[in-house]
This record gives sequence, structure tokens and C-alpha cells, in this order.
Amino acid sequence: MKKIIIGNYFKMKKLLSILIIFLASANLTYGAIARDASSATTATSSSTVNKTLYVSYTVTAGSTNRLLVAIGFEWNGTQSITSVTYASTTMTLGQATPTNADGETSYVYFLDNPASGTNNVVVNGVTNELMHGNLVAHAQNYTGVKQTGTADAIGGNKGATASTMTGTVITVANNSWAVMSGYNTGGSLVASTNATSVSNSGGSMMADNQTYGPITPAGSFSETITSASGNWTWAMMSFEPDIPVAAATGEEYTIIFD
Repeated sequence: MKKIIIGNYFKMKKLLSILIIFLASANLTYGAIARDASSATTATSSSTVNKTLYVSYTVTAGSTNRLLVAIGFEWNGTQSITSVTYASTTMTLGQATPTNADGETSYVYFLDNPASGTNNVVVNGVTNELMHGNLVAHAQNYTGVKQTGTADAIGGNKGATASTMTGTVITVANNSWAVMSGYNTGGSLVASTNATSVSNSGGSMMADNQTYGPITPAGSFSETITSASGNWTWAMMSFEPDIPVAAATGEEYTIIFD
């Protein structure tokens, strides 16, 4: 046990305030972000008419959940996703990439505190339009996320005839995580630098920083996905950890007013 002796009432108030701040900050940790125990699920459609896609996903109950949905598609023209829902609740658009010349686009949607249990992610797009490639949606829940209802940082880009796409965000909060939605018409996508595949199908990949770990210090962070050469798009979003909590140290303090 450690004793801290403080004399003089007026000094006591000031020193006690400083002491409390010091003891708290010295042992401060953040609730770690992690993937939900329920693994990612993916749905892929190559229909030329039906642009509504259903993805069944199970969310483990928790108070710090954020469900992320990464979407990639290749349509004929400049069509877009009109909305995404989970358990009939509208999800928030985190980032959408400007549509590429041949209709390739990537999206990231999210929802804080999603309903627990098994429900459908429903992706609603423009109907009765020709499709060059696939409409793909990936779903993954994350735990330990601060329930802000907003993104920590976002980024996105598009390009033609390349076999590498690198997504970048400039994170604001320390120990954030980032999810990247990448689409390439060349196919054969592989997670590369700083990227870990969450799910991969139909020329679309959802990747995060699971292997890299929490992004610290905050600042510029990139993930790279490689593929066969083709037109590409990527959308990326970071999200911050839950509120900091004081870590137990096993030390006891007694404050004595002398």
C-alpha cells in the first residue's frame, strides 16, 4: 500500500485534483476494437434485372457494436445504391466512391448498436439496368466501437487498368480501426500491405487492419489490395474505440490529510 500525505486544506484541493488526473491518465487504456465472433458473410448477384441483394448476418449482443457493410459493383452507367438496411433499420453511408467510367463503384455503410441475432442486410439499388459485372455485399460486425454515429475518417478513389489499389485515411482518434471496400474488374483480389481480408468474392474485397492492429499514433494509414489488372475503385472508413477505461494496476493508495 502506498501512502500520500497532503497538508493544508487549500493545497489539498489542488493537489488532489492533480493526483486524480495523474493516476487515471497513467493507467488509461482504450476498449479494444475487434471483429465479432460471428464471421463475415457475403452475397453476390450477377443478375441484369434484380438489384436488391440480401445478406443474412448474425450480430452478437453487445453495447459497443458497429456493423460495417462493404459493397462493390459494376453496372452499365452511373447507377448507385439507394439505401442499405439491417433488420429494417436504415444504415448510414460512410463513404461512396465516385462512379468509374464503366460503372464500378465501392461503398461502406455502417450502423451503431445493430439488432442482435440473425437478420438481413438489404442492399437496394437501381432496377432494370444492365450489369457489366457483379453486385457484392460483405457484412462484418465490430465490437468495442464508440457509438458516435459518425466516421472517424473517410477516403475513396477510382482508376483504370491497374493491379494495385491503395486506400488511405487520416485517422483522428488514436487506436482506431479502418475498413476498406475494394473492387477491381480484373478479379483475383489479394489483401496486401496492412490489409487483412474480411471477405472476398466476385471481384470485391472487404479488408481491415486486424493483422496490423490498432492504428497508433493517429494519422495517415493505408491498406493495399492487389489483383489482376482492371478498372478499380475503393472506399475506406475508420472508426474509433469505445471510451477509455482505467486499467487495474493492483496498487492501493491511501490519502492522508495532515
